[in-house]
Amino acid sequence: MRCSWLWLALLLGGCARQQQPAAFQRVALLPIENLAADPALAVDAAAMRLAIWEALQTQPSFFATLAGHRRDLPELRAAFVVDGYVAAGRFQLRLNDEPVSCAGTLADCVGRVSTEIAKKLGVTARPIPSAETLRQVGKSSIGDGGAAALEQAATADPLFATVWLAWAGQRQALGGPAAAVGVLARAPLAAMPPYEAARVRARVAELKQDRQGFARAVMELARLSPGDAEVQDRAAQEATFIRDYAAAAEIYDRILTVSQTAPVLNQAAYTAALQGDRAKAEKYADGAMKAGENDPQYVDTRGEIAYFFGDYANAAKYFDQAAALNVTFLGGLELWKAADAARLAGNKTAAGAFFQRYLDFRTKAGVRNTLLLQAIWEWRGDEQEEALQKLQTAANSMERGKALFLLGLAALNKRDFAAAERFQREIDRSAIEGAFLRSLIAGLPPPPGVPVPPEAMAALHLYLRGDMAGATKSFAAAREKLDPRTEGQWRKFEALLRGQKADRLMPVSPDDWLAVLLR
Repeated sequence: MRCSWLWLALLLGGCARQQQPAAFQRVALLPIENLAADPALAVDAAAMRLAIWEALQTQPSFFATLAGHRRDLPELRAAFVVDGYVAAGRFQLRLNDEPVSCAGTLADCVGRVSTEIAKKLGVTARPIPSAETLRQVGKSSIGDGGAAALEQAATADPLFATVWLAWAGQRQALGGPAAAVGVLARAPLAAMPPYEAARVRARVAELKQDRQGFARAVMELARLSPGDAEVQDRAAQEATFIRDYAAAAEIYDRILTVSQTAPVLNQAAYTAALQGDRAKAEKYADGAMKAGENDPQYVDTRGEIAYFFGDYANAAKYFDQAAALNVTFLGGLELWKAADAARLAGNKTAAGAFFQRYLDFRTKAGVRNTLLLQAIWEWRGDEQEEALQKLQTAANSMERGKALFLLGLAALNKRDFAAAERFQREIDRSAIEGAFLRSLIAGLPPPPGVPVPPEAMAALHLYLRGDMAGATKSFAAAREKLDPRTEGQWRKFEALLRGQKADRLMPVSPDDWLAVLLR
């Protein structure tokens, strides 16, 4: 399980985070053991760990994270580990093998311990909440605190995001997201330090499902926490999602100054491509291939970037190389993509050979009937009549449901709504394909669980009906809801709405219904 870094992983008791590049040094804070029978010391232990976490945020050279157990440490690859225990009247901790101890109460020791650990790491400790505020948040993190006490703590220490987030979490458990938003609306954002305010803004946007606001807040957190690899990575993803490619590229450039690993180079390559910088995209993709030698995913990236910029001959070459490294990668899809790219490059002979290899692989993998795959291949090429004949044949086989669905899409492509409705009625009523086709024909929201924004569904319906103005308006509302890294043929749809030739597309799988509809 991954922690929610946005609003206090510490309230969840800590857990192992996603593995990050080693160049971002991590300080792992293990739970502080309570060696006494006094339950109050368990609260003090949680409060002390929280204080150390608070003191070490926003550093340029490392970031602190909460580890749930010592067994998490190999995955975390932490450069520094803080652990230890509390007993009556004494905190005995260690930073790696260096002792950090303090005799006294939590109020006596919390500032001294966090300051000493920061000093040993070569940084200045950030200001932290009072011992009493830390104690109340610590109580809530171990399930022994209430909203009233947290409200008092927020009144006493209003400039710290931690207490507001803890209080909002308590209120959300009782009254849902709206109750949590109500709490956070009382936080004095204008007076809070920028990092604290950004944490609150990110949580509010998350609760309101405001993707734009969330992205901006996370990007601000990344700017303020240059050593936090997880925040940097999330910020780059969010910047890409809201199509601020310049900001995403800037973040990846920052990460790459300290960590030129294959995964980071790979994501930076896609970001540069979306930004329209072909040279930079190819440079990063080549770097990922070199760093991740013999890994087909990075060769695939190089092929997709070539495809994106219309270099189909080289795209086919890279997809073939990826298949040679591991033909089972993506279920053999590299061969399909190679065939698609070769056909777009005008090399029908090579395209046919790649496609036959793909069929052979799928047959060996257990697919008994490749009729639908052949039909999709022909439909997207120059053999539409042959494709429809194969689909009609498949409609009388075990593939009936999917064949009827594809026939319905093909009918809509030809603007034959009557035929599409006929095919839709023949699909089993319980099948999601029928419900989806019905939504498309009528311009209704997609069935539950289908990741297509309702506005995009309406735009497709209006486009097929010839209402270009209405389709353009609906799609404008849908655009920001589409993840640019997974939007498939939506770019093609956007070009059609503008009356332009589609370019800068990514290859699509034979299961991409939109590629059939928009052929």
